[in-house]
Amino acid sequence: MRLWPMVAVLLSAFAGAPASVAGAAPVVHFTVDADHPAGMLTPSEAFGLAFDGGDHEESAPVLRPANRAAIASAGAARGAYRLRTELGIEAWHWSALGRWSDPGRRQGYWTGDADRDDPAEASFGYRLPRRGDTVDEADNEGYSRIDDGDPASFWKSNPYLASTGEARDHPEWVKLDLGAEAAIDTLDIAWAAPFAVRYLVQYWAGADEYNGAWRTFPAGEISDGVGGHERRRLAAAPVRARFVRLLLLTSSRTAAAGSADPRDRLGFAVGELGLGTTSADGVFHDVVRHAVDRFHQTLIFVSSTDPWHRAEDLDPSTEQPSPRALIKAGVMSTTSLMLPVGVLYDTPENAAAELRYFRRQGLAVDRVELGEEPDGQRIEPEDYAALYALFVRALRPTEPKVAFGGPSLVNGVADVWLDANPDQSWTHRFMTALTRLGAAPELSFFSFEYYPYDDLCGALARKVADQPRMMANVLERLRRDGVPPQTPKIISELGLSAFTGMAEVQQPSAVFTADAIADFLTHDGRTVFLYGATPNIPSAGKSACAGRGNLMLWEADRGVARWPMPTYHAYRLLSREWVQPGDRPHLRLAATPSGAAANPDVSLYPLKRPDGRLSVLIINRGSAPAGVAIVLRGQTRAAAGGAEVYRYGPDAYRWSAARGRPTTDRPPTLARLARWPGSLALPPQSITVLRQGP
Repeated sequence: MRLWPMVAVLLSAFAGAPASVAGAAPVVHFTVDADHPAGMLTPSEAFGLAFDGGDHEESAPVLRPANRAAIASAGAARGAYRLRTELGIEAWHWSALGRWSDPGRRQGYWTGDADRDDPAEASFGYRLPRRGDTVDEADNEGYSRIDDGDPASFWKSNPYLASTGEARDHPEWVKLDLGAEAAIDTLDIAWAAPFAVRYLVQYWAGADEYNGAWRTFPAGEISDGVGGHERRRLAAAPVRARFVRLLLLTSSRTAAAGSADPRDRLGFAVGELGLGTTSADGVFHDVVRHAVDRFHQTLIFVSSTDPWHRAEDLDPSTEQPSPRALIKAGVMSTTSLMLPVGVLYDTPENAAAELRYFRRQGLAVDRVELGEEPDGQRIEPEDYAALYALFVRALRPTEPKVAFGGPSLVNGVADVWLDANPDQSWTHRFMTALTRLGAAPELSFFSFEYYPYDDLCGALARKVADQPRMMANVLERLRRDGVPPQTPKIISELGLSAFTGMAEVQQPSAVFTADAIADFLTHDGRTVFLYGATPNIPSAGKSACAGRGNLMLWEADRGVARWPMPTYHAYRLLSREWVQPGDRPHLRLAATPSGAAANPDVSLYPLKRPDGRLSVLIINRGSAPAGVAIVLRGQTRAAAGGAEVYRYGPDAYRWSAARGRPTTDRPPTLARLARWPGSLALPPQSITVLRQGP
């Protein structure tokens, strides 16, 4: 890397007039006061990487020496293990060694063995054969057993929700989206065990999916359910509806013949369900589509799912790299790890064994995240709160010092769906329920994911420019939803988008990454886990106009990290140069603009480092050049030394869509100056670290 020509360019720019930079863009003046800090930032707390599961045989490449070195070079101090199985409605076998509740038939509820070592580099998810949801948040290859046309299969609710201490049965529900309004006057249902003795059949009446109410069919209030096959006339005249719900209220508490597990008697179970009309000749006309295929069956959502499964349900396409292997290989930091436990599709017994196992393996687990994306899976906030409280009670004796938290929201803004409750905020209702259960003190951190852009088509620069407003909206919403200000906030996954597209491998993605991380930390965020640590390859987006890309720090060539992506350069610039790596606190300083000139595309994030040096991260999100002048006040060393300028801009990187890789891929430049600059030129879409010299 040739530095000195860049030094000459920067020196000439710094000599410009106070109101302009090199006679071009107007200068925005900022005052930084080093004597009045706005908060603290600790690098060993702030910077993390998230490691996720993948498809079959995708774990081994992560452990290759070249990939391990590439990941480690990003400078993350923390690791977060993501639980893809929880998103796929699967149970995670964190070890292949353990026991079944029904060992003779190798089925039931699985508990891993905390006392035996499993040397395998990968672990797997197990499909849940009592699944009720048509779609999921992972590979989305499953289907609902409620309308699969198989009389032997059935959905069953989570028995742990029925054992959370309630005096009455825990209500459960089944919601159907028929795709369009249809005429309905008849329910045709084949129950499994336990069946519902009392239940309501309702339809949604409203302007849209968020504004309306559930109304019970004229004859839809059932209090004499007997199980087996029931055909119930719901109305004398058909009612037209798109969304229909079964609200299950009282359980028969029965189980299939030969069952000895008390969990089999808890909750509700449905074998097959039909809705439609009965003609004058007594023939039932079903509008529900029945198929062993999510694309052809009617869309169904359920309130919960029984984690019961069998050995034969192993899913090789939901492969999780072993946390033990990642730590042993040095891929994840051994000093601090956020480990997940399955909550929605697992048992407290298996979760407790998991923590004992990994503690015995020497993993430095200081945070445990309970569940993942319950809002995205349409789990009722009150149900997640009940499970959260139940699991914490089971885990606390095992881990008296660990910080438990969650819920890893899909986004900081979470609302309920098809719910008539006037309180539409998922988060507010979760916090309210957690308080009511007496478990709010056990929420030691609040986690959410931050993928602000669903649509990756169009001009990326305009999207990136909107990042500060979007971050502010998310944090303000969490405040309004009742997340206590003193509760540490964690971004458990950060990326441009949850969907793939070429925007993720273009240079503005670096600007977004640096800006979002610094913005969150400036708002008292505790930790950011950047998603995409594993070297990967581009893949097609959900829309043809999105192109091919991926969330990845490194693009792989034949399974080995080869090309660093813009996000890598941005992340390393922050974790290695903006901050002083280590566990010593930094002072966050305020940057106050002054004068008439303003530029909403320019943000400053100044720090006073433990070594006494002022370090200012400067982001120009705009598509035009800009300039800044920084006036220092307080105890700074500007007069005593020079300055260092790290710069990453659009001239450092070029992506070739035709080749599927970068054609220009240079790291940030470094220029050393003899004095603190009077003004500083900012190229468009650039990241700059201006730091006092040693």
